[in-house]
Amino acid sequence: MGIAFRRNGEIDKAIKSYQAALDIEPSYQRIYYNLGIAYMKKGDEEQAVSAYREAIAGNRNFADAWNNLGYVYLEKGNVEKAILHFKTAIEGNPYHPLAHSNLAEAFIREEKM
Repeated sequence: MGIAFRRNGEIDKAIKSYQAALDIEPSYQRIYYNLGIAYMKKGDEEQAVSAYREAIAGNRNFADAWNNLGYVYLEKGNVEKAILHFKTAIEGNPYHPLAHSNLAEAFIREEKM
């Protein structure tokens, strides 16, 4: 339900749905990942970072979560940290196209600094 709510623009309902799912299955890392996406859509970067870190804590090779965590830092202007996270995502999944694309964007931004 959380994904459906998020895609429908009902971000607060999505967050509540993910939190309810975590009450039932607190070790399912994909829920934290989706919760992070919802918080990013809401503009709450701190909560998004926290959710992505929870996802990663349960699976150190969770490339999608590393990528999204890197994106948060890229948006905040912390290019160095973003690059580190994108590289970690690629280490977890060398065939992660979005992580490669985001890493390239981060390198371009780094050159402009």
